[in-house]
Amino acid sequence: MKSVKIAIVGGKGGTGKTIVASNLAYLISEREKCEVLLVDVDVENPCTYTLFDTRRELVMTIDAFLPKFNLDKCVYCGTCSEKCPVHAILVVKGEKLVFFEVLCEGCATCIYVCPRRAIERGSREIGKIYSAKANNIDLVIGELNPGSRRYHEVMEKVLEYSEKLFRQYNYIIFDSPPGTGAGINMIISKADLIVVVTEPTMLGFSDLKKLTNLLKKEKKKVIIAINKAGLSRKMEAEIEKFARENGFEITKIPYSKEILETYIQGKLVVKEYPESSSAQAISLLYELIFSS
Repeated sequence: MKSVKIAIVGGKGGTGKTIVASNLAYLISEREKCEVLLVDVDVENPCTYTLFDTRRELVMTIDAFLPKFNLDKCVYCGTCSEKCPVHAILVVKGEKLVFFEVLCEGCATCIYVCPRRAIERGSREIGKIYSAKANNIDLVIGELNPGSRRYHEVMEKVLEYSEKLFRQYNYIIFDSPPGTGAGINMIISKADLIVVVTEPTMLGFSDLKKLTNLLKKEKKKVIIAINKAGLSRKMEAEIEKFARENGFEITKIPYSKEILETYIQGKLVVKEYPESSSAQAISLLYELIFSS
């Protein structure tokens, strides 16, 4: 089965990516009469499941490299400290070793440079993968453990796991974290179509322009969705002009009390208030996607 993969992305947090991804998944499942896979790759703050009446179930834990120090062999020469690229190891006065676990990125350089072979391979849990089901929508949810900095590794594992499921679905939607880093590039590279959710603010527009540098490299269909439309006509006009200059399609989702109310209650606006302006705008986004 050939699946259509749609990435919901955005340069900054709080633009409404999860709202768009979840409501769009519901619309597709209802109108296309099929099961949809919704992959939550916003591992630092996964919340797609909160908009569905469902519970998460643990699928697997994600482990990563962690050095184990054999202090019986260690002579506190300081080589591991000097070579650690993130300064996670500190050797004090040649007689004490301090390891800052939260800084460790798992590169394992310390193992290879230790002249006494006093460092061994260990592991620690850095995240989890959950699954959930809501009618015809199956969810895969990645979550980074609190305090961990290794979100790219967790994102990669979530994508690897979900990729094994792709053949079971006609449509896959990725709910992405904010930003323009390597993790976003991984998601975009797997997608057939990109929906960029932005807002009519200077910060939203600035981050949109940064994200565009990634989008141009992929040469895929891009739809700019201006969420919270109506807050600033001036900024909307600038974003629309920018979209036209870059050959992107554009749509608007107005800021309404219905979308705010359903978000607070953990519900979907297209389901609870299908005739509202916000629901109708997300319906237009659906039509734009399926017109390609």
